[in-house]
Amino acid sequence: MAYSLIVYDCLVFPVTSMSKQFSLKTSIGFILLLLIPATLVAQLSFAPVIGACLANGHIRLDNEYYSTAAINGIRVGAEAGYNIHKHLRLQSGVIYNTNGYSLQKGMAGIDRNLRFRTIELPLYLQYKGGKPRHQGFFIGGGGYLGINASGSYIQTSHTMPRNFTIGKDSGSDIVPVTFGCAMNAGYQSVKHLFVRIGYQLSLTDLTPKNTSGSSYYSNQLNLVIGYTIFDRKKKKQQQATSTNK
Repeated sequence: MAYSLIVYDCLVFPVTSMSKQFSLKTSIGFILLLLIPATLVAQLSFAPVIGACLANGHIRLDNEYYSTAAINGIRVGAEAGYNIHKHLRLQSGVIYNTNGYSLQKGMAGIDRNLRFRTIELPLYLQYKGGKPRHQGFFIGGGGYLGINASGSYIQTSHTMPRNFTIGKDSGSDIVPVTFGCAMNAGYQSVKHLFVRIGYQLSLTDLTPKNTSGSSYYSNQLNLVIGYTIFDRKKKKQQQATSTNK
């Protein structure tokens, strides 16, 4: 009755064998799917970061370039790292950041102060010397995607910040999305703490399209400290050490 749908008896054995093979392949595939995330997680580490930044810009207004002064701001967020080699790691995260510039006696003698907030999604390749997961210096570089969130724009002709708009049309102040490159260097201590200094530069013009004779490329110098709060391999090493004791 179990094989009532199979007309010939000679087909019973092949169907049963294929079923067993399919079941075995399914089981192996399911086990691999479970092992792959576990392997990835074992290489991951997470860290909150907080620090300060100095933001500036390369400004062109009405086809004339102007020198600007830097503004200060904060840089805070969370980072995740994935170890691809004992000295190399991929690093990403979500960073809340300040950008902008201060322009004295710009076009028509007007002072301008632009300040806006950006959510950054960086991706860096980091190299660290010395023993893995021990103190030492590191360097890195890569790129970032910036999503401009909100801001303010003050001119000498307006004592209060005027309406700040983000968009792609000529009536907006800055574009909503930007791409850039970055480099950094720092030191990792043995107690999870690290300090890092970085520089980044936007590769896309933040000035909306159809704004004739104008351009704005942001740049920033930042300093942050961070603390690794989750590191699977380090945790396993600590557990092994305590067990041996």
